[in-house]
Amino acid sequence: MTLDAYEKLCPLKSFINNFDDKERMTRYNDDDLLSGIRNSEKLKTVGLILIKNYYSLDMCREFKDQCCTYLNYRIDKEKDLYLKSKSDNASSQWHLIEELWKSLQLVRKGGTYCSRENGNESIDKMEKRMNLMVYCKIRDYFKRQCGVTKQSAYQYYCTNLPKYVDKYYEIFKTDNKCLNTENKEKDYSSYFSEDCNLYDIEKTFPQYDSSSGSLLEGPNTRESICKYVNNAVIQVSSEETVAEGPEASSEESTSPQAPLESLPYVGLTIVGFFSLFLFLYRYTTLGSSLRSLITGKNNTEQFIDEQIEQDLLDNTLEYKNHNSENDDYTFSYQALNN
Repeated sequence: MTLDAYEKLCPLKSFINNFDDKERMTRYNDDDLLSGIRNSEKLKTVGLILIKNYYSLDMCREFKDQCCTYLNYRIDKEKDLYLKSKSDNASSQWHLIEELWKSLQLVRKGGTYCSRENGNESIDKMEKRMNLMVYCKIRDYFKRQCGVTKQSAYQYYCTNLPKYVDKYYEIFKTDNKCLNTENKEKDYSSYFSEDCNLYDIEKTFPQYDSSSGSLLEGPNTRESICKYVNNAVIQVSSEETVAEGPEASSEESTSPQAPLESLPYVGLTIVGFFSLFLFLYRYTTLGSSLRSLITGKNNTEQFIDEQIEQDLLDNTLEYKNHNSENDDYTFSYQALNN
């Protein structure tokens, strides 16, 4: 048997595969519960789907809750299609289907009870969530069956368990777009439970030995599908950026005008300092001290200049005297030779 054949043996998978079985619906054509909606063929078809599958919940055995959840999803999907295809007047007839569900609950008191759950999420999100739920429940079904047959010679569930997990890991990895959030529970389409979500790969897609179906030790080498993101940190940083933005922009907008606005103050400051210095120089002892200091500085500079001139003159005379002595020596030497 193939992997698909073993999947179909699961009661939940069997319920889903037979959901639209029209042959089984025909037996309910004359059901009294349909008397209120016989005037609309579309609503009658939806009514037949509801009656047939509500009665089939008993066959789900340990998957009754999941079959009920799936039934709610499929009726919500039919409702969405019906409301989109009809006018406002026709749309108001959908309440007949809701009344039919209530009637089924009363009639089936002794059987499986399934509450009507009005979903607030989009059909696309519901579908992704249902696919995830179905995968996890069949995965757990394979695990239980593997545990039952592990000591026997027929370990088909054990050998197919890793194949099943690998198959659906690739499907979810390809088809799903995640919110990538820190609060994974808020990701409706990618989180069903602690061991059934697209954030915790090790719990949702564990790695098994291909021959025995035993859980492999060590880290899971599968790549993450959905990732954790710290929204709180991102939110704070973005708020700080927003808060800093206006301040920075205001600084940029006012900076070109700042030099022009400060020119009068700079001019007044310079004039004030100059007036104060002039007053102190003329009418206070500070002025006399400054004048004496300036005069002394000039005398010192004059003395230094005179000293430099004298040194230059002395050096010149010394140079001339030295040359004269050399000339006399040369002259006397030539006279002796003659």
